[in-house]
Amino acid sequence: MTINLRVRNFALAALLAAGVAGVSVAQVSAKPRPPGDNGVRCAAYDKHGVLQFYMPGDLTQAVDANGDYVWLECGKDGNWTRAITAAPPTSGGPAGGGIDPTP
Repeated sequence: MTINLRVRNFALAALLAAGVAGVSVAQVSAKPRPPGDNGVRCAAYDKHGVLQFYMPGDLTQAVDANGDYVWLECGKDGNWTRAITAAPPTSGGPAGGGIDPTP
């Protein structure tokens, strides 16, 4: 009977050790996940009336209500914010084809 008890205790200890080792290995091999795409975009129409989408942090040049060229940045919340005021370019049009931000 004592041999049966020893075998049972050994088997229980082996299962417990294997379980602890399995958890430790999973924790050691865990890698931090890069932040995912949260799906936020800013939208604006180009000079041809085509709706363009921008990622947060993207910059584009637009013409404001006064006819001044301004730099707009796509915010993390999907709204445009004024980044830099600029003089009109000497040739061509605004970068990005004359973007008009959507309300």
